[in-house]
Amino acid sequence: VALGALGVIFQVYRLGRLFSDPVPAAFAAAFCAGNFTFIVMTSMGKEDVFFWLFTILAMERSWKASTRGRLRDAVIAGVAIGLASSSKFLGVFAGLGAALPVLKNLPRIQIDSLRISFIIAACAAVSLVVSFPFIFLDAPTVLESIRDLQSIYSSLGPKWAPGAYLLHHLPNLLGWPILIIGAAEFVRRWMKEPKGPILMSLVPVAGLLFVGLRRGFSFAYYAMPIAILLLILAVSGAARIGNARWRIASFALLIFFFVTGNSFFAGTLKYAILLTGPDARLLAESA
Repeated sequence: VALGALGVIFQVYRLGRLFSDPVPAAFAAAFCAGNFTFIVMTSMGKEDVFFWLFTILAMERSWKASTRGRLRDAVIAGVAIGLASSSKFLGVFAGLGAALPVLKNLPRIQIDSLRISFIIAACAAVSLVVSFPFIFLDAPTVLESIRDLQSIYSSLGPKWAPGAYLLHHLPNLLGWPILIIGAAEFVRRWMKEPKGPILMSLVPVAGLLFVGLRRGFSFAYYAMPIAILLLILAVSGAARIGNARWRIASFALLIFFFVTGNSFFAGTLKYAILLTGPDARLLAESA
């Protein structure tokens, strides 16, 4: 899990390089490393870390495959999609990356784009079978387990989750200022170049819409991929501002927003202090 966490940070940097220069990408990776949810899920050894890693990797490589048409990128994207799907059910939405080569060239349909999309999809299927063979060997049990989990979550969670993600989870993951800046940059890029790298947002947005419309699936870590993308966009947006002096000021402001936000100040620092204290289980034994 520790290696997976390092992989997430590295992939945030690589994904950021598609939107900006090395320095803003490094800032985004550093912000991700200090995120409270990221630190907690990593320290607890949760499988969500690998879901984040392979989802981000699938987004990056799918986009590169659609622009460069290289077999290597397509294979890596497909393998990442399969691993993301086997790590967490929400990872199936990383499969939308297979459509990026075709979507990027619409309304024209090019043979090369179809070929790349097919390679991504085929590698994803093979990767899923190898990493999670029970989905085919014992499909009824897998489906029953999914229904049982949904039943449990439905009894605990809200009936309507979009509000929870938009008004609670995403602000807690990023803080309102960074969330608003990232959303504004998202809209700007989508309006300016809808077939640019922003097209990768179809993957996390589709996943967020799915869990947002499903009763009970209101968990902050499901929103992490879209939060990472918005974080990258916020930092890359700050990097576009005026001259060097203004850019330094904008980065300093982002650091201020990050440090004073709920995720870091009230989350990460308190969690670090908590970990330095005695183990509550040992205290319970001695009581």
